[in-house]
Amino acid sequence: MAVLGALTSKIFLREHWQQEPLLVRQALLEDVPVINVASLLALATHGEIESLLVTYDAARDGYRCAHGPFEHSWLGQLPAGVCWTLLVQAVDQWVPEVDALKRHFDFLPRWRLDDVMMSVAVEGGGVGPHFDAYDVFLIQLSGTREWRLGPMCDDDTELLDHDDLKLLSAFDAVESHHLVPGDLLYLPPGIAHWGVATSDDCVTCSVGFRAPSKGELLEHAMALLASDYGEQSRYRDALVMSPGDAYELGPDVDQVLDELWSSLDPSRVREVLRQALGRQVTESRYAERIAAADFDASTLPFVNSTGSLLLNHPPASRFAYRRYLDAAELYVDGELHHTTARFAKAICERRLVLPLSSDEQVLLELLVGQGSVGIAT
Repeated sequence: MAVLGALTSKIFLREHWQQEPLLVRQALLEDVPVINVASLLALATHGEIESLLVTYDAARDGYRCAHGPFEHSWLGQLPAGVCWTLLVQAVDQWVPEVDALKRHFDFLPRWRLDDVMMSVAVEGGGVGPHFDAYDVFLIQLSGTREWRLGPMCDDDTELLDHDDLKLLSAFDAVESHHLVPGDLLYLPPGIAHWGVATSDDCVTCSVGFRAPSKGELLEHAMALLASDYGEQSRYRDALVMSPGDAYELGPDVDQVLDELWSSLDPSRVREVLRQALGRQVTESRYAERIAAADFDASTLPFVNSTGSLLLNHPPASRFAYRRYLDAAELYVDGELHHTTARFAKAICERRLVLPLSSDEQVLLELLVGQGSVGIAT
């Protein structure tokens, strides 16, 4: 596993993933995408692409932020002596060479991979000391950057009052690393870190792996559970109501709620939790880039032949599946589809074995038609 250096994926998952930072020198040399500063600055001028300019004024000891898109001349208008960093989100959606980087991380669940952000900075540029709620692999593409790492943080860690950045009010470095092109630094969630460019051509790639919070997961699951109840399924007063304070939620109310709680099927609750996770982790953050395909289903007669059919996934589409013996729940772009285990796995791995059953063909036509899957040519 070149991206992990001498470590195997098994050792990495056991000893580092979501636990300890890992520095890998020269993890990516041949496969570093060729994307220069000018290309990133050009991306930041597009209205569809999220970008953020962070400037640091040493004299005022303050960080200021400006949201894109930016005019082509914006860089030349920055005053001398100001250190700046430009963050460009989801570059993998726009640059195929950057999207190809994600294959190096196939030893991790693909449904956990969020996007590939890139930053360009002049010497001294950075976004200040902070921590993230997700796993991230930081890859140095050009120039150099120093990373200082601090202790673990959590929801109780004190932050400065800032509209755009979650800056730590105090930062004590416990280790530091100077990255050169090809170096990789893995950081688990919660680790305090502070990256500062040490050259004017500093380009850093951030491959982020997100996960829903438990609150988000429960909210989504409860929405699915609530959909089981019709409009007429409403709260009803207890058969015997005790007179008392007109404003009090009394014991008779609690009795009705207890009965509702007791009526919940534990297996159904578990089912909606599983479905909520599948739907949530496959929701596309860039659904507008999934374009419906204008095609005639009759152009897919070959699905009844033998052999195999190669597929492609648009960068914005997301996939996951859960197997139940020979059946499966296939999640594509936030939607659940019931199908066979072999078809679900094949859709995710982009290689179908023909022929398909009639139900599999219908689902393939749906996924191709909505733009979530493409037929490789």
